[in-house]
Order: sequence, then structure tokens, then C-alpha cells
Amino acid sequence: MGSGTPQAEDSWTGHIPGDERDESAVASGPALRRAVQYLHTHADQPITVAELSEHAGVGVRTLQYGFRRTYDTTPLQYLRGIRLQRAHDDLAAATPGHDTVTAIAARWMFTHSGRFAAAYRRRYGCPPHRTLADYAASPVRL
Repeated sequence: MGSGTPQAEDSWTGHIPGDERDESAVASGPALRRAVQYLHTHADQPITVAELSEHAGVGVRTLQYGFRRTYDTTPLQYLRGIRLQRAHDDLAAATPGHDTVTAIAARWMFTHSGRFAAAYRRRYGCPPHRTLADYAASPVRL
């Protein structure tokens, strides 16, 4: 796909001539830690992979490689896991009748309630409304 010139190919793949750093070292070091911290800190906001890679100071491909190598997932799947955990925590601490599954899901950027419920069920083995009801009925709240 490119013009066939080395410069065109290098720009297409994201390689910088003379930059011989090991992609795996870059992807698993401070850049990956910055990306993970950013995801945890901004999980309640829209985040793109391009924005995340810019914040981490590495290219998109390097960032994706680092997440795959270290966490066996993509950056956005990792973010989804953070959001599911936060939604689960909020559901467990919620007050039925005051807090709703829809509102809690929206707080964590889940805009499609059916997809949220399916992802939640896959991860926690029950629908989100069950967590809301079960934790509310529990006499001990942690």
C-alpha cells in the first residue's frame, strides 16, 4: 500500500528512522503505566485509542501491542473492564428506588442498556438489576 519508497513505508507503519528502541520495552514500561493510569482516572469520560496513545507518548500500534502483551486485551477492552467494575461497585452501593441501573451504566459511559446488561452478566454471572437488589437487601454493606 504506499508509494514503495522507504520513507513512505516508514511513515505508514509509524517507524521513525534511527529510532531502534525495542517496541516491547516501550510498550510495557512507563508509557503503558501512564496509559493505564489515564484509563483509571478518566474512565467516566469518552476516551479514544488515539487520545490514549498521545497521553502515553507512544504510537497507537505500540500501545495496542503493550496492552495485548501485558494484559492480553486491547486498550478499549481494558477500559471496558474498568467501567464494568466501577458500575458493579456503584450498583452494590446504590439505593434501590433512588439509583437506577440505567443511570449507573450511563455514569460509566455505557449508552446501550442491553449491551451493558449482557457484558455485566458475562462478567458477574447475573444481571445488573440483581446486584442492585441483592446488595440493597444485604444487612451488611461494605
